[in-house]
Amino acid sequence: MRNREFVFTPKIEYKLVAERSEANQNSLTFTFWCSILELVRTHFAACGGEEFPSRKFGKAAEPNRSKPQKNPEKNIGSNHILILGEENFFMRLITLNCALSPWSPGRKKRLPYIVKALIDEKPDVIFFQEVFWKSDANYIVKKLIQSGFTDSFYSDTLLIISKYPFISHTYQRFKLHFDHNIFPNIYKLLNWIYGKGYQVVELNFDNQLITFINTHLLSTGYGHDYNLYHLARMGQFTEIYDYFNNELYQAKRIIVGGDFNFDINSSSYTMITNGYGFTDPLREVVGNTFSADNLNRKFFWLEKLNQRLDHIFIKGFEGHKTFGKIVFCEPYFVNGNKLQVSDHYGLALDIQ
Repeated sequence: MRNREFVFTPKIEYKLVAERSEANQNSLTFTFWCSILELVRTHFAACGGEEFPSRKFGKAAEPNRSKPQKNPEKNIGSNHILILGEENFFMRLITLNCALSPWSPGRKKRLPYIVKALIDEKPDVIFFQEVFWKSDANYIVKKLIQSGFTDSFYSDTLLIISKYPFISHTYQRFKLHFDHNIFPNIYKLLNWIYGKGYQVVELNFDNQLITFINTHLLSTGYGHDYNLYHLARMGQFTEIYDYFNNELYQAKRIIVGGDFNFDINSSSYTMITNGYGFTDPLREVVGNTFSADNLNRKFFWLEKLNQRLDHIFIKGFEGHKTFGKIVFCEPYFVNGNKLQVSDHYGLALDIQ
């Protein structure tokens, strides 16, 4: 992040209105083949009619750094409050897996409602996962720029948009780690082909440097976190952790958010909050982000789960108050039909 090249070795191998809901784990047999079908279709959808985001193989790009603002007070976000001439820190972050894959139901119809729902929540920073088409990313960015956002960063299927200009931004793909079991290896390869990784951006809030990380971990066997699934996801998170925890970087305030594909009661969740020292400020919020009640999860081939698969983990915010909620649970009514913005519900976190 400081114009240096880092090499890290993981420690573990291996149009519009809405709110949302919770369930039991089923047999993995049917889910396994459905997951393979989804990932294969993801990769080969690029041969269809739309522009597919370009893939960068090999060494990741060096962080891009913006020039410092001469008048940063002119770019204070809508949630920054001025009291007696002093800034009172307040920031809202939203993360949403917006399910914009090529085969996702009603993708084009849902796009404007995704934007509207986000604008209504008044966030300062937004993490998106599963934005497969560059044209969809451009649409989202264009509409949000018109609503006061100033900077964006798109890479593979991940997108970050902010009301504050980025100081730096970079993207890293997860490394491939194969083992003796052929089926997880197939999943890992397909996830890697369509670009699983993590984005890192630096922003200056209230003269405090904050590192934001947007990610989407292994989607194979989502909602199940044992054996090889657990090892694969923790290997990916270890790559993220090693990136900002090396002796050259040493980020002090960190927010990691996105679709982790493991539940709040899983061993991976426990390892991140205990072993890696992160806090989940939304731990006591009731509800799930992945729900069998979601209208976009009603198709017979989709596994019916009620779990919290999306998370926001923070570190270095001692002394700050945090509040949060699950958002985008209720459907919009469009021409007499119900429409939900995604097959996930979103998470909103306020820090002050």
